[in-house]
Amino acid sequence: MFKRLFLTSILMFFLVGCAVHGVRTETGNPINEANVRKIENGKTTASEVLGLFGAPNQTTTLGNNEIYLYKNCKVGGAGFSIAGIGHTGTKERCNSLAITIDKTTGIVQNYNFQKMFDAD
Repeated sequence: MFKRLFLTSILMFFLVGCAVHGVRTETGNPINEANVRKIENGKTTASEVLGLFGAPNQTTTLGNNEIYLYKNCKVGGAGFSIAGIGHTGTKERCNSLAITIDKTTGIVQNYNFQKMFDAD
């Protein structure tokens, strides 16, 4: 009787402690592709960019240029654990937009949009 209760307890511990779980998170704001198409090298101003996309995730100064970086990432994966011990594999996909703006004129010099997934 004790042996059966003990084995049942061990089995319940592992069944309750086993988990198959998905990891899904999103960082950054979605980058609207229609707004990306509105950017014109040599014409669009920094204030227009801010109006289209909001504050960048990061800004970098390179010489006489300021670079606005926008990034929207989705992280997903699956994992398996027993009593909190296990493995989780994750995959990150990011849409990113880098816009180079001349600091003197405030005009977009060029931009680069990289799309890894469709916005929902």
